[in-house]
Amino acid sequence: MGWSFDSSLHSKAELIAYLTGPNLGTAMKTVAKCVKGNVLWTVHEYVEDSGSYKAGQRWIGCYLMGADKGWWGSKDMDESCGPCEVSCPLSYLAMVPDPGGYATAWREKVRAHHAKASKFNGLKVGTKVKLRAGVTVAGDPLTEATIASVRPLRITVGYLTVRLSKKHIDAIL
Repeated sequence: MGWSFDSSLHSKAELIAYLTGPNLGTAMKTVAKCVKGNVLWTVHEYVEDSGSYKAGQRWIGCYLMGADKGWWGSKDMDESCGPCEVSCPLSYLAMVPDPGGYATAWREKVRAHHAKASKFNGLKVGTKVKLRAGVTVAGDPLTEATIASVRPLRITVGYLTVRLSKKHIDAIL
């Protein structure tokens, strides 16, 4: 429910090692791990029967990580909690069967997040784009622009170059 902090963990790297390493014991191992900002995504697998869990059973873990007064800690949950974070790698969904419940709806949100993010992966300098309604520069509405830079994303309109968020792009022309 809350956050767990450990006075022996003084860096993000130490916390990640703690959450994915030998302290899991002999009944469980980490199959995959990935860090997105301050969120650690894992696929854990039971290697031996443990209570109601069977050997070979896998689950996706989501660890929110943070520091307080020099100590690193985490808030842990699994996909059955329906976490609000959606940056989980798509490959993890394929590695773990859908347990149902909140996890099913959460998996759809993860897929939608990745589909939206990949929509504009093909942006290149010189590409013409259609902008969403309501985008203005100096009070003038804009409908189309040319990509001037990808990182950071900038567009050229006439003689102006302006930084822009992908959410303002409606389509690639």
